[in-house]
Amino acid sequence: MAGEGNETNLFAVPDFCQKSTWLRDLATNPEADFFSLHKSDDAATKVIRSFAAVVPIVAEPNGLFSAPIFETCDPGEQDSPVDEASTTSESLVDSTVEADTWMDLDEPVVKPPAHRTWDAFEARTTAPPEPLFLSEAGASTYDALLSWPTDPLNLKNTDVPVVQTKAYLSSLISLALGQQSLLFVRNNSGKKFRPALPKFRISGYSREVLAGVEEECLTCGMRILDLRSFIQKSYADEASPCRVALASAVSLILQVVHEYVTVDKAQPQSLLQLQTSVASLAAIVKPLVKLNGQLRPDMGDHSVLSAVFHHASLADADSRYVREMMREVLQRASTPWIEFLQEWIGTSAEKGIPLTKSDVGARKWFVKVDAEIYVDDFGRQIEDIDFRLDRSRMPAFIPDDVAQSIFETGKNLRFIKSHHPEHILADTQLTLSQKPPEIRWRFDWNAIARVERRVKEFTDMKTIAVNDFRRGTASKMDCTSHDSSQRTQVHNLTYFGVDEQEMENRIQASMRRLQEPLRDETTRDSLSTIVRHQLDQGFSDSSDSSLTPHWSLLPLLSFGPMVSAQARSINQEHMRLLFVKHDLLGHLRLYRDFHMLGSGLFCARLSQALFNPDLESAERQAGVARQGGVMGLRLGGRNTWPPASSELRLALMGILSDAYSDSRPESSNKLSRDGEKLPGDLSFAVRDLSEEEIKKCMDPDSLEALDFLCLQYTTPPALSSVITPVILLQYDRIFRLLLRVLRMKYVVDELFRHTLWTSRLYGYELSDDEYRFAREARVVVSSVMGYFLDTAMTLPWQAFERRLDQIQEALARSSNDTFTKQPPSPLQMQQLHSKLLYAVMSGLFLRKRQQPILNLLEDIFNGILEYATATKASESADQSVFRPTSEMYHEFKQKVQVFITVCRSLSEKAKSEPRDKDNGDALFHSAGVGDESIVAQLLSKLDLDNYYVK
Repeated sequence: MAGEGNETNLFAVPDFCQKSTWLRDLATNPEADFFSLHKSDDAATKVIRSFAAVVPIVAEPNGLFSAPIFETCDPGEQDSPVDEASTTSESLVDSTVEADTWMDLDEPVVKPPAHRTWDAFEARTTAPPEPLFLSEAGASTYDALLSWPTDPLNLKNTDVPVVQTKAYLSSLISLALGQQSLLFVRNNSGKKFRPALPKFRISGYSREVLAGVEEECLTCGMRILDLRSFIQKSYADEASPCRVALASAVSLILQVVHEYVTVDKAQPQSLLQLQTSVASLAAIVKPLVKLNGQLRPDMGDHSVLSAVFHHASLADADSRYVREMMREVLQRASTPWIEFLQEWIGTSAEKGIPLTKSDVGARKWFVKVDAEIYVDDFGRQIEDIDFRLDRSRMPAFIPDDVAQSIFETGKNLRFIKSHHPEHILADTQLTLSQKPPEIRWRFDWNAIARVERRVKEFTDMKTIAVNDFRRGTASKMDCTSHDSSQRTQVHNLTYFGVDEQEMENRIQASMRRLQEPLRDETTRDSLSTIVRHQLDQGFSDSSDSSLTPHWSLLPLLSFGPMVSAQARSINQEHMRLLFVKHDLLGHLRLYRDFHMLGSGLFCARLSQALFNPDLESAERQAGVARQGGVMGLRLGGRNTWPPASSELRLALMGILSDAYSDSRPESSNKLSRDGEKLPGDLSFAVRDLSEEEIKKCMDPDSLEALDFLCLQYTTPPALSSVITPVILLQYDRIFRLLLRVLRMKYVVDELFRHTLWTSRLYGYELSDDEYRFAREARVVVSSVMGYFLDTAMTLPWQAFERRLDQIQEALARSSNDTFTKQPPSPLQMQQLHSKLLYAVMSGLFLRKRQQPILNLLEDIFNGILEYATATKASESADQSVFRPTSEMYHEFKQKVQVFITVCRSLSEKAKSEPRDKDNGDALFHSAGVGDESIVAQLLSKLDLDNYYVK
């Protein structure tokens, strides 16, 4: 618009042109010569004469805008133009005459003061001032100059037709709104606009000035067309909810803009006023167009929200109302996602079909029900079906800890609803009756402080309700009956049972209501109000002194308080139900007693039932009746192996129940009833083995002879969040290793008893190698078993039980104290359980990286079994099939030396390296376990005086 100001100020024609004869002729006959027109001495004639002297019609070398040169002359003297020119030339030659061009002009005429009144001003009876410049002559004179055939302004507008100003401005408004009009039409493809005439202009403006304004309006109109195309595509089939919500917000903005420009806003009176309105409209459309450019058709709701969040943060550098508009757009686009968030954490009633674990493959937003395959260190796969957090469908602006807290809160709430439907937290109506704060975006500190206070009040009310329910108070029943009474008070029948006059009055009232004009709901809408303010204020109100949080903190400050409050109450109640109603501690101790051989009675009974040759055989023999005594498998004292399933049931019958009753006397009466089972249906079972493993089990003298025997445990559904299939697999591996060690302990004890007492009884002299082999084998096996049972498993388990006691104390305190540190969630409890098993398996050499150490230990055990088999067969079999005792002893000693050397280097390396906080836990590190440094205690048992190292 720079050109517009220069041209208008210089060549505008005032109203007095109608009073001047020659100006009227010039306006009506543009082809006439300046000096052939009527010459008069009025003020307009003086002005144009001055203009003719300054700006000649024929272009001079100095140009159109050369500075004028005046000469001092007598005011009464009337010289011709030729004389004036010659006088001017003479003044230039005479260099001795130095005159100030501007100070020597005619003195201004002193006018006497006039009597000015408001009445004369309102009646406009005052005489207009005489114009001094052509820029004050009005648009008609400027149009005459533009249409002059010689084109004195060199703007090439001589053949440009002039259109009506009002129609032109209306067409520009329509063009800025993306609509065709009388002067601008859309082409056949409908993607571009073209002018209806080749070129045109309006009065008082050149074509070049109008081209810039038209370009601004065209750019704004094309942007609006792009937004309308986005809106239409967003409502297509299978559109995502957030995309539809975003399209609805954009559609409302365009509707308000169109209504404001075409209805509310009066017709613009000037081109500057129109340009200002278009600039305000472009400021509204620009951030929306940038956002639309980042959206792809294949983007999910999480990506759409992330893009809207990003562009809303960029709008902080824009004007105030544009900033508020983008925040409101983010608020509306996030509404579907926030609604599901509130349904998931329990602050809103769940709509539609609830998501359950039985719906494998189902998905809602960031939650899915899927079967996850767990693979242990050795490639064994376990499948588990549960709720899964799909982090890829979570918006990028949500922090990872908040996303995990949201998912765990909903998962724990569904545990309460499925296993304890009578619980007060399972009743969503009760939560709604306490009016929880709405989860929405908060952009200023005052709103954040208010919602935190409301969350605190809501948490206190909920804590009181949960405590009353736990104590047996009927507050929930009262609330339920109150809600049911409100639900029964529905609207009464409106037309049945009323008289004719009342019915007629209601119909007439309905007709009057239908005759009323439709209400404009957009006038009360927050987004439309913001857009209208932007259109009204333009760029005048762009400052905002309020201090707002940084955009990286907004998700945490907006969603964190309510999510944290729900997570605290639901997680606490979930943990309390696990300990009180489902006896989590009892199930964990069950693993300690049986899978980890923590029960002494179970170890003794199991060892006798498996290895004692003096027990009655459980094997069925033709023609031989059983004596009714205690039966066992008698491993090592029979020729057929493995035993049948019936033998296993007879030999192992009652071992688990007796050991369980001995450790828990209060449960002995319960287990004595018929059909009563152990927790988790604990029982002996046959393990699934591969073909290679089955071949090893068929040899009764091999170390793997008992690998088929396992303890079968079915995790109760309520405890599946803590006892996962991977944890069961780890317990199974621990039990198989301990069963091998238990067998080796029985073998070395029998070997020591046989070699020493038999030689003394029968006077048989043992060689040094035989004596040392029996004695050292017993020491090695006893040391390894003592290390496994007393150190590798006992120390971590004691630390774990101390942590469980602390958790129970925290749960007891947190029921009435909301400021107490929040107890761990079920997920944290599961992680703590996994870390316990990690520490135990590290001490038992069951990690994958410790497999070479375990192989060395198994080689030592195989050597001992080979010697024990040779010793038992010395009296009845040919000794030629066995190696000499000295050779077996020296090999055994060499393997023990290698094993000790490896363990020593492993222990020293673990002490020098920093402890891995991810794989262990500070609790177990404080107890002295959790890594390979615990192996030093095994070395102190095996080789305290460096016997094998020597």
